[in-house]
Amino acid sequence: MTALKRVRVRKVMMRTKCWVIMRILKVFSSGISISLSLSLSQRLSGIIVENSYLEEKGDTLTSLSELCDNLGPHLAPCYEQIFGHALKYVDYSTPMVKRGALLCLAHLCNAFHRAISQHNYQDETGLFPKFVSVTVPCLLEIVRCDKEREIVCAALECLNEMIKEMGPAILGDEEYLDSLVEVIKDVLSHKTSCQKDAEDDDFGDDVDDESELSTVLLDFAGSILPTMAKVMGGKAFVPYFEMFAPLLIPKKRT
Repeated sequence: MTALKRVRVRKVMMRTKCWVIMRILKVFSSGISISLSLSLSQRLSGIIVENSYLEEKGDTLTSLSELCDNLGPHLAPCYEQIFGHALKYVDYSTPMVKRGALLCLAHLCNAFHRAISQHNYQDETGLFPKFVSVTVPCLLEIVRCDKEREIVCAALECLNEMIKEMGPAILGDEEYLDSLVEVIKDVLSHKTSCQKDAEDDDFGDDVDDESELSTVLLDFAGSILPTMAKVMGGKAFVPYFEMFAPLLIPKKRT
């Protein structure tokens, strides 16, 4: 195959990949008209369609996350559009959609970082720092304020994965580092919104499930600390270890 033919093949492959992404993104611009008839059967039908529609949105966001991981710099022409679509759904009321949006933002930032650091992709428009400056504060705010522990767990997981991928870009920023430390302290001290609500509510038959989710929440927060230590180095992490140690060691009950 001649050099010219190889270039043409690569262009065709790139157009095909971008076409696939555009087809996926059309899910977000589509709408479903639900009849408001007083008929019970019609109202139930509307609920089913709505649930299916929301599930499709959540699955699409998850698929975009996987595409970011697997296509790397080949997806770069679509990064800005994907980021914009995912950002629209970080405040969505349905957990499956909101979780998918958070994962998409984090995976996109990680993929962008790999494209720059491993594939020499030129970020000529400066999108990468803008994406990080939006995503990190968004995740921190969700950990503090969201009332759904499933969503808070997803946000903590995203933060951990982002620190693993681009540690200095996050921990090297004093504002991000201070906010991250405060957020982890709040989780370990049971001071976040979702933990306060759990203490006030009577869950009845769901007590075991909620207790398990509360434990998972603490695990996600605690798992960020070894990642921080690895990125920062043992000596730099010592003051933070001394800060977190009392919160990590179980207290004796009298």
